[in-house]
Amino acid sequence: MRQKGFTLIELLVVVAIIGILVAVGVVAYNGYTGAAKRNVVKSNHKMIVNLINAEFKKCEIGETHLKIKSWHLAQNINDIECRMDTRYMVAAYTAHFINEGVNDPYNINQFGIAFRCKVTNVGQTSLCDSGNIITVKSVYLNSDNNNESMTSTIIDER
Repeated sequence: MRQKGFTLIELLVVVAIIGILVAVGVVAYNGYTGAAKRNVVKSNHKMIVNLINAEFKKCEIGETHLKIKSWHLAQNINDIECRMDTRYMVAAYTAHFINEGVNDPYNINQFGIAFRCKVTNVGQTSLCDSGNIITVKSVYLNSDNNNESMTSTIIDER
């Protein structure tokens, strides 16, 4: 009498094939997540630079106050006078981006903004002021898992 079913060899071949597919899938998944994290850092960087430039332009064309999020969540919006110096503006923008939820994609328990020109960890962006110049620096991992950074300079012409 002939029994229906799979032989041990057939089952081992299927398990081996599934193992190969899983190994390939894990490598591809890690590549996709690495690229996504890198793109989040680059996107955050561009958004920060564009927002600061736009806010400074508002001051240049006659606005007297800017409305940005503050440190105090209860008093969510802060009126910042356009006449404030660049150092004060950098602190205000740092608070704004933290309260906007800009997070580090590499470490979700960290802010995506580094405080006052501190060494920037992977996934973070720092805002540094020097006179009327703001330097925005973001650090991410490139496709070879090495630190890479992008830097933008904003000149405060208010």
